Amino acid sequence: RQLKVQVEYLEKDLSWERGISARLQEGIGAVLDFLDQHLPEQFRPLVEKARELLPVPEVQQPEREQERGHTWGGMEL
Repeated sequence: RQLKVQVEYLEKDLSWERGISARLQEGIGAVLDFLDQHLPEQFRPLVEKARELLPVPEVQQPEREQERGHTWGGMEL
């Protein structure tokens, strides 16, 4: 029972952290778009380099996330 509560807590915490990361990445993308539009041409390669450094967002299957959260070594939690 205690393990199940801990898993639920960690899943909620992970979801919250992912939300923060997604919002940060969106904000950084918006800043880079703005800079790309307003900086002189000579600085645009720097903006493109910064875009390359950003992680590519992962596309996760909701079923797989749920499955991983509720099974451990083939056993239900």
